[in-house]
Amino acid sequence: MDKPIIAYDRFDGGRRQVHRIVGTVPPELAAFGLAIIHGSRLLRGGVLEQPPGFRRSFDFYCLSHLVEGEGIYHNADTGQSREFHAGELVMAMPGTAQLYGGNASYYLEDSICFCGRTADALREAGIIADGVFSCGPVRRVGRIIETALEPTLFAQLKAATMLQQLLLELHAENLELSIGGSSAFAALLVELRRTPERWWTVGEMAKECGLSESHFRRAFHAYTGMPPKLYLDRMKLQLAAEMLISTGLTLAQVAARFGYMDPFHFSRRFKALNGMSPDAYRRHYRMR
Repeated sequence: MDKPIIAYDRFDGGRRQVHRIVGTVPPELAAFGLAIIHGSRLLRGGVLEQPPGFRRSFDFYCLSHLVEGEGIYHNADTGQSREFHAGELVMAMPGTAQLYGGNASYYLEDSICFCGRTADALREAGIIADGVFSCGPVRRVGRIIETALEPTLFAQLKAATMLQQLLLELHAENLELSIGGSSAFAALLVELRRTPERWWTVGEMAKECGLSESHFRRAFHAYTGMPPKLYLDRMKLQLAAEMLISTGLTLAQVAARFGYMDPFHFSRRFKALNGMSPDAYRRHYRMR
């Protein structure tokens, strides 16, 4: 299967470098939403040179897992510079002026460049972002590269699926490291599902996790992608939807199971989330 390649253009007397995609993504991969453009397992020698005023950017997404050696990362847009080590991974988003590479005698990397609307959605959701992240010593990126080297459509779709899974795993793992105590959040979510009739206050949830309310709100949003009260509301209504089509309980009984003492309020909230009333939802999905 033919795939697009990467070329780079230089501007401003060689002080600006833009790496671009040359060619088109195969329609099957474009429809899938994620395409690997390039992958390599590469050993670089020497130390990264950073000429004054040099800016490099990509028209695609790129990640580099440092397997061995020491690295240096510089984000020209934010002015951030930092060293990184074996087991860490650099992510570069399209358009970001950045530079990364060896900071010692060698730099052994597994690197993947990719594009697609799924990658765009992950970026918009905060799942992927510029910077340095923990990846661990196992060559997880290398396994994806090995699969992507096979040119068949099946192998390309499999590699893209593996990459998407890795990006989600990295987000969860680094979230655990950044907020600390994410096991407390996991335990809290289990408790919320175990007690669906209870209307937890934010203060009660924060206390359960051993955090202040302000810290809890920020960390909970980072962990789930939504504020705690909205999560609680949606969780109740999704469980209620399942109960409506799997049991013969009345609307009032289902509402009470999830802490809604007023069935009319429950119906309004249910319709706002699901686009139809509880009765219509039950009739529609029980007929299938």
